Amino acid sequence: LRDPRYVANSDLWCSEIVRLCGRQVEESLKVGPDAYGIELRQIGRNATLGALETRLGSPPVEVGVLGIVTASSEELAGEIGRMLNPLFLHHALSDDEEMPTLAFPLSPAEISAGPAYEFVLNHVLELQDPMQAFRVDPIGF
Repeated sequence: LRDPRYVANSDLWCSEIVRLCGRQVEESLKVGPDAYGIELRQIGRNATLGALETRLGSPPVEVGVLGIVTASSEELAGEIGRMLNPLFLHHALSDDEEMPTLAFPLSPAEISAGPAYEFVLNHVLELQDPMQAFRVDPIGF
């Protein structure tokens, strides 16, 4: 997002896109919210031009938005990712303004990252003394 109005309202813009895409997913694909997740992360402040950027400072000149879709299947995640594409390109902040002009940094815009795994740490130590789990070595001061 590079337009100053969109940068200033990026939280609103992102939340609206997630809401609209979620509604579209549930109506078109007939899946409930427990079958997928959509997360928009705002990243890359002033990152496009790097050292060539002439408008540095605060607020940022631009904000990159990364869409992350997780779903019960790779096919469903891909379909949801493709539904996000037109929303990213054409969702205006209000009905009274032109649609934004945005660019994707990669082509194709949707990239499969393969399966996602959840790591669960579930170790239980029964200790008489809470320090029993740690080794303490003097370091010679």
